[in-house]
Amino acid sequence: MKRGESYVCRECGYRTAKWLGKCPYCGTFNSIEIDEEKTHSNKKKYPAVEFLSLNQVELSHKERLKTGINEFDSVLGGGIVPGSAILISGEPGIGKSTLLLQVANSVSKEGNVIYITGEESFEQVALRAKRLGIASDRLFVVAEPNVLRVLDNLDKENPVLLIADSVQTLYSDELDSPPGSLVQVREVASRLVRFSKETGIPVIMIGHITKEGSIAGPKLLEHLVDTVIYFEGDQQNFFRILRTTKNRFGATDEIGVFEMSSSGLMPVLNPSAAFLANALLDNSVVYPALEGTRVILTEIQSIVSPTFYANPRRTSSGVDPIRLSIIVAVLETRAGISFSGCDIFLTTSSGLKVKETAVDLPLAISLYLSLSGKKSGVLAAFGELGLDGSVRQIFQPEMRIKEVERFGIKKIIIPDYDRINHKVSEDVELIRVKSLAEALEAVR
Repeated sequence: MKRGESYVCRECGYRTAKWLGKCPYCGTFNSIEIDEEKTHSNKKKYPAVEFLSLNQVELSHKERLKTGINEFDSVLGGGIVPGSAILISGEPGIGKSTLLLQVANSVSKEGNVIYITGEESFEQVALRAKRLGIASDRLFVVAEPNVLRVLDNLDKENPVLLIADSVQTLYSDELDSPPGSLVQVREVASRLVRFSKETGIPVIMIGHITKEGSIAGPKLLEHLVDTVIYFEGDQQNFFRILRTTKNRFGATDEIGVFEMSSSGLMPVLNPSAAFLANALLDNSVVYPALEGTRVILTEIQSIVSPTFYANPRRTSSGVDPIRLSIIVAVLETRAGISFSGCDIFLTTSSGLKVKETAVDLPLAISLYLSLSGKKSGVLAAFGELGLDGSVRQIFQPEMRIKEVERFGIKKIIIPDYDRINHKVSEDVELIRVKSLAEALEAVR
């Protein structure tokens, strides 16, 4: 080992003074490589830096750059902020490149857009653009993986937006590491972020999901950029969901819904109607999920069936499996309903992933109806369940009730609020409950 060298795991970021065949932190083999940024060098004398008080800083009043795709703009908080760095990630084949090519085409009406592709050739990008019906003289494609070479030649183009597809395939020739390594990913992302801050030109980067489920390794890029957007869904489902997990210029947990078609990704303006298009049968339990600044209705679907195996299965899609196990335990302990010897399968309509604890009550009602076989008609519910069987109040009940009522559902089970600012119509039955037992009695 050379004096001053430092090594780092490209999967988890673990640092060590010597090379190891296996990372002692994450257990990955052959992931330790030289961290060239951390190698020791002679101490340099830097010029003085400028210190400004907040009152001396001149604020920019540039308007956000509208993409023309309403769902994408709403996820970003109203459009792309000048000088911002945006990271979009998702599973392979989910539609990241397709969406950004559509965004590039729409933004090209405002000025030149540069699309850097490190994965595809000019012809491959052109074929996808032809399939999407995209033709713009202001949309320029660069099939060059050397990010420094591209950035040095952008002055003459004067772009309004720069797109990098993807950050794992680009590299800097100032480092000896191969593209996709931890050092290269960090350097490329840092260069792009620095470019956006210095020029005011927004940058959108695509980051691949690793087999461990993180973006380009250990949450590395999420700390560098201003906005992080996850592309959710699966290739067997028509719907794709954009979800913001970090946004310095808007609300987090904002979502945008798209439908995959032969001509690209089409925005879904009314997600509730789309998600419930084939729902609302007898015993349908609808949950009004609060996603960012709007409410989206989704159906909680469950099957409880006898099993011949010693260990019954507890499978869920769209809901945390641990949450499902907790609700089953509360039902058995506080409501006397036994799921012993039964498999449980639970899902949300159209693959919407629900993270709120407000899904507890509709989840419990759906499991009870599936086990008992009772008929309840169509109903909506929301509320958090305590381990003692109590139904707790949750955030923004008025917004949820308005969306349920607008969709035409006549029976709504909610926690016992002292006051609801929204007055429902006379034909809507608003049932307030304090405990799980009261909720199940109302269903019966």
